[in-house]
Amino acid sequence: MKKNKINKLFFKCIILLICSYQLDINKNYKTFLTNEKIKKCLQYYQVKNDIIFYTYSNYDLSGSVYYLRNTVDSECMIVISKKTLYLVFCGTQFDLNDKVSLVKDIITDINLGIEIVQEFGTNIGIHNTYKKNLHCENLIGRIEKIVSRHLDLNIVICGHSMGCGLSVYCSMVLAKKFSNINFNLVLISAPKLGNINLNKYIENTKNLILCSMINNNEIVPLFPFYPLFPSYTNIGNKTYKYNSNGTCEIIEKISNNVFKMCSVKDHFTNSIIENIYNNIGPCEKF
Repeated sequence: MKKNKINKLFFKCIILLICSYQLDINKNYKTFLTNEKIKKCLQYYQVKNDIIFYTYSNYDLSGSVYYLRNTVDSECMIVISKKTLYLVFCGTQFDLNDKVSLVKDIITDINLGIEIVQEFGTNIGIHNTYKKNLHCENLIGRIEKIVSRHLDLNIVICGHSMGCGLSVYCSMVLAKKFSNINFNLVLISAPKLGNINLNKYIENTKNLILCSMINNNEIVPLFPFYPLFPSYTNIGNKTYKYNSNGTCEIIEKISNNVFKMCSVKDHFTNSIIENIYNNIGPCEKF
């Protein structure tokens, strides 16, 4: 895939992740529209402002956006455009006004056991709450049902931070169930999600196309830290690293040096979108 397409794909996914975060935290989709870059991107990619709705129920309010969630606060925003269906998984919600949701997300983050998912092969291990959370109240089944009605579209599954684990497991389920359909898996600022066999499975699944990125010197891709959890590894054999100076480089292995990658600020979506935007050439900016 060409660099310009990669930039646009990451940029588009971050825009949708910001929408989803705003929906979940603020209960009001209009707040993200104060950002001019976001407004232009929504218009460019034909995501209409008036179709982003928030609801605790799992109904299709507009024909174009679904917002699905469960009691463990795993959520998936599904956006359907003319050519593409996007499954969007948020990470940890740092909303101090909703302490219950924050505690649930932190519990998921720190529960660091690895579960072997035998349905995908021998010794494939993933962080043990991702599968559990997606099966809670059959969230994965509800996602499958919507996806099954739109198999004629391009399908992009994206996640940020902890949401990358949900997107990885979801993509594995969908790629196996719909083996004749190609799925694009986009990981943004992913921590280590499972063991090396999980990485091999993702890389070797022919109908699963992986694009992974990290932002500048963010620390989250080093979590959980080696050598405390040596069985954990990053997903993907190459990663796009967007730097604060407006450059992008491809790295084969993410550093384990906590002194080199130590920024928490770089992990947040406003920093990520700025660096990707700066990396897009003048002719590509919207």
